[in-house]
Amino acid sequence: GILISGLGATGNIVSGNYIGTNVSGSAAVGNGDDGIQISNGASGNTIGGIPGVQGNVISGNSDDGIQLNNNASNNLVLGNYIGVAADGTTALANAFDGVEIYDNSHNNVIGDGALSQGNIIANGRRGIWISAADSTGNTFSGNSIYANSELGIDLFSSGVTGNDAGDGDTGANQLQNFPVLSAAAGQGSQVTITGSLNSSASTNYRIEFFVSSTADASGNGEGRTFLGSYNVTTDGAGAASFNAVLTGVVGSGQFVSATATNLSTGDTSEFSQNVVATSVLIVDTASDVLDGDTSSIGALLSSRGTDGFIS
Repeated sequence: GILISGLGATGNIVSGNYIGTNVSGSAAVGNGDDGIQISNGASGNTIGGIPGVQGNVISGNSDDGIQLNNNASNNLVLGNYIGVAADGTTALANAFDGVEIYDNSHNNVIGDGALSQGNIIANGRRGIWISAADSTGNTFSGNSIYANSELGIDLFSSGVTGNDAGDGDTGANQLQNFPVLSAAAGQGSQVTITGSLNSSASTNYRIEFFVSSTADASGNGEGRTFLGSYNVTTDGAGAASFNAVLTGVVGSGQFVSATATNLSTGDTSEFSQNVVATSVLIVDTASDVLDGDTSSIGALLSSRGTDGFIS
């Protein structure tokens, strides 16, 4: 659809286009290859921007939505609809991956959670795939990644890459370890998520949290709705724990996942294993204690659903 190629191809902005769809963004008129390809040393380019304003619809193409290859570095991919129609919800998948990165491509940024400029990524295969071990420093932040037939984020080798103690292995995005979640409890408009990260020693990381109504078949991710982030610093042994309280409605039975990004290198992990959220209900029993009538508590308990939580 669009090719940005060569060392001199820098500072270009691709904004507000329908790439692979009809004029209304509702049906596929796909390009025979990628929607957008950035390659051969092209750097410092911006694909998209503010969602729904500067973002592109990149859907219905016969290969990847966006491909970054052959030393494509320091490019921004922000606020795009990749694999869905212009309404942001109707499936209109690219046949292959949403975003593919390979061949010595470094320090590209896919989404910006801090600026609410994440991409929607839902495709025929993976959401984001670093398909070669030589591509590192690529950051994935604040995206809505769901309904991909394979992993939401995949670092090189097909399938989930397990964590290793101390995170000493190398490869795509340095095979950054993902967090390990222990629990997620929703209470009104807040959710509390606990867990840990084992990675490089004495290093700062951003943990990003997501919630989905369904889980990936692998048990890791995906992450349809971005909940927020929480920074941690590992100790001398590479360990950190967290108890993050975030604003967001998370219902009982939904699936919470997370990623970890090394704030020094920019490397982002695959999605963590999912944890099933529970609901927390605080009951004020002061009036019952005062008058001795506990009927309201009995009525409340009888309203529990089959999942054991108050409905």
